[in-house]
Amino acid sequence: MLLTLDVGNTNVTIGVFDGDHARATWRIATDHERLADEYAVTLLGLLRAEDIDPSEVTGAVMACVVPELATVFEQLCKRYFKVSPLHVTAGDLEGDGDIDLVLVGERLVPGPRCRIGGSPGPARDRLDRLQRDGPLLTDTCE
Repeated sequence: MLLTLDVGNTNVTIGVFDGDHARATWRIATDHERLADEYAVTLLGLLRAEDIDPSEVTGAVMACVVPELATVFEQLCKRYFKVSPLHVTAGDLEGDGDIDLVLVGERLVPGPRCRIGGSPGPARDRLDRLQRDGPLLTDTCE
């Protein structure tokens, strides 16, 4: 199963996926002072409530906009799930607030709200250049 963590300034969205199926999702408050062990107590309790054994988690993906918490959640993943999380970050090429590109590890993929598809212009040119010069998993925007 895959553990997903979206660490934001206000809350942390957590999901556990078995293939394409979401087994469970939760939101907990972000606390900049909490340690990995404290977050783990909460997360392990949530997993127990859904009858999910932590040993079933074989991978983790994390997006984090709170730099001081990135290490906290890395420690949580390594200590309690024995996995290193894959880091995901997002970029807005057009400045419209939509996520155009997502950096997954070291690979770029079009984001979930990418609207630059085949449209001409600076954003499309940048995406074309990234496809040509950098590794992209796909060349389409949805």
